[in-house]
Amino acid sequence: MDKVLEALGPWPILQLFFGMAVLGVGVYALVRGMYAAKPEDRHSLDEARQEWEAYQQLAAIERHTEAIAQNQKVMLDRINQCTEAIKQLVVAINALSAALWNRGQ
Repeated sequence: MDKVLEALGPWPILQLFFGMAVLGVGVYALVRGMYAAKPEDRHSLDEARQEWEAYQQLAAIERHTEAIAQNQKVMLDRINQCTEAIKQLVVAINALSAALWNRGQ
């Protein structure tokens, strides 16, 4: 017993008091948590399920909008390619019309 008291240090009563206080708070929180779990105090299972489904739907919407954004980027790139091709076609038609005009003169 003397070795136990020496191991506790110079103020064993104070250490015992703090230990009991921590233990008491833990037991109080445990008991309060067990008795506070009334159906009106917490979400019911259906509400939790509905909340989870709402989060899943939001995630699906986010994935869908990301896919739309990627598709828009692809479409924009293709529109730019078409615009460049049309510009080259206009240059070629102008050159052909100039050659035909000059040939007729």
